[in-house]
Amino acid sequence: MSQGDLNTDSITVYLKFTDGDGDIGFDTKDSLQNLFVIDSRTGNFAERIKIPKLPDLGIGNGVSGEIELLLYTTCCLYKDNIPPCSVIDNIKYDTLTYKIFLVDRANHSSDTIETTPIILRCE
Repeated sequence: MSQGDLNTDSITVYLKFTDGDGDIGFDTKDSLQNLFVIDSRTGNFAERIKIPKLPDLGIGNGVSGEIELLLYTTCCLYKDNIPPCSVIDNIKYDTLTYKIFLVDRANHSSDTIETTPIILRCE
């Protein structure tokens, strides 16, 4: 990935999930988000996403599937109060991972997964 104009460079992450109760997602009228992406460099949320409600199948009728998550470019982060997204001659790359988890309608959190390291060009 290269830093730069937002929404120009991206990475796609594929997540497989299984939920024993089948209570993933919220109705379209709800504004709650339930898929969370954390930038490992800061510990802050990079994305908060609303997964649409999957049809209720009842207890014991779990659901499984795959989520395709498109994450757009981010900025290189520096120490010593250097502004993010700066181009610094002696710093060519930044490395980050994303930690990702789901929360179901019963407010149960999934296991947190972590992506493999993502190398970001600081150009």
